Amino acid sequence: MVVNGVASTVLERGGAGSRAARRREARRAGAGAGAGATAVAAAAAAWLAAGGAGGCGAPFPKDDPEAVLEEGRLYVADASFRRHVLETSLVGDDNDWARARLASWALPDGTGWDALPEMTTPTEPVRLADVNRLAAGEPLEMDGTATPLFDGAYPDSWWDLSALGLRAFYEFPVRIEPVLEWILADPARVADYGLAVAADGVVVGVRKYPAPDGSVRVVEACALCHGSVDADGRLLHGLPNTRLDLGRAWADWIDEVSDAPDAEGEARLRSWGPGRVDVTPGADDDPLQVPPLTGLRDTPFLHQTGTVRHDQASALAMRIETLMITSWVGAFRPPRTVAFAAAAWIYDLDPPIEPDAAALAGRMHGARVFRTAGCSDCHEPRVAYSAPWLVGADVVGTDPASALTPSRGTGGYRVTPLRGVWAYAPYLHDGTVATLEDLFDARRVEAGWTRGVRGPGPVPGHRYGLGLTPAERADLLAFLRSL
Repeated sequence: MVVNGVASTVLERGGAGSRAARRREARRAGAGAGAGATAVAAAAAAWLAAGGAGGCGAPFPKDDPEAVLEEGRLYVADASFRRHVLETSLVGDDNDWARARLASWALPDGTGWDALPEMTTPTEPVRLADVNRLAAGEPLEMDGTATPLFDGAYPDSWWDLSALGLRAFYEFPVRIEPVLEWILADPARVADYGLAVAADGVVVGVRKYPAPDGSVRVVEACALCHGSVDADGRLLHGLPNTRLDLGRAWADWIDEVSDAPDAEGEARLRSWGPGRVDVTPGADDDPLQVPPLTGLRDTPFLHQTGTVRHDQASALAMRIETLMITSWVGAFRPPRTVAFAAAAWIYDLDPPIEPDAAALAGRMHGARVFRTAGCSDCHEPRVAYSAPWLVGADVVGTDPASALTPSRGTGGYRVTPLRGVWAYAPYLHDGTVATLEDLFDARRVEAGWTRGVRGPGPVPGHRYGLGLTPAERADLLAFLRSL
């Protein structure tokens, strides 16, 4: 696959009998071509005929491309369906994230966020050549290659819907980001703060945006945090950029340009560390590890604290659309088709597999350890080794800040899905454990521990598996790497 001229690698289960392969076949066939598509369309029509949210539910299986395609039509066209999705997917309405959406999104009278103008301005990639021009004191300029992201028509096939989502992930302007403009003014900063650069010199997730005042500004796209590159500069869709150190960049930028630096605030920003962001407003001080998007389709909850039940694609589309709205501080909203397309494309990102998984010794013994040690009590194989419930912060025993924050607090954390877990270091919701081996090392919770990602000292919580024998631990690790 090629994105913006860059070869990309999708780490997925790609065998002939895999779900990814079946989805590819469904795309080639197109939507609406068979009895399955007719049944899904009939279900949507029945939902509308029954009075929408006042009637029956509309079944749209997440793993059926035709169902997701048809669900998107309903999501785009029917506000009552969107409102139903919002109200039924929220785990609770007593945190700021939920309250803001209940007050402003998919309102029956069409006011609030639904009345905002659509953001349709096309963007262009930022390349290392642009960085060099900025370093020389020259302004950014558009090069005339920007093409509209969306023509206004809902795609006719799953393939077209997913292709639109791919472009949205890398091109849609999520927000103007001044700190990125500061980073890009010096090539050394690009490397120092961990921005990903593809083989052809494209800075991943950073775009040029023609602002209404005639200037060219830098905006971020979803891929800034949720995209990375391999050693050859090929794009790794949906895998987080664990080298991206935005907190330190913000602190250094503020320290350089501010007449009255805030030492306490800068220290808090620097404490984030690479691969983490604090997405909550105010001074909650709860940076979280940027999660992978691969395998998200099978995840029962969205957000580390599980604020959203993820029973259907519209829940993810709602999360994407409202994120884009709040990122623009309520000035614009994305075209709903673009938000839904991004969700559909993310559904196509299967978890990566360990290249040598077939040769891993001990994986069968490890499966038995997984069961006997109680891992499967929370990490259920039926739901991608996650769970259809949240686990209380007191039970997990990790830093409870995010679970209890007024912004997104639910009192607990979602159970991390384990498919592809070998590729998702560091571990725990706050990214404090460096390796899988360290996660099951009993010394991790002791005062003398020195291998914590955030520095020396104990890394508490998730004590499950700390009592295993060395042989059991080795077998368990082999099993986890085979998922």
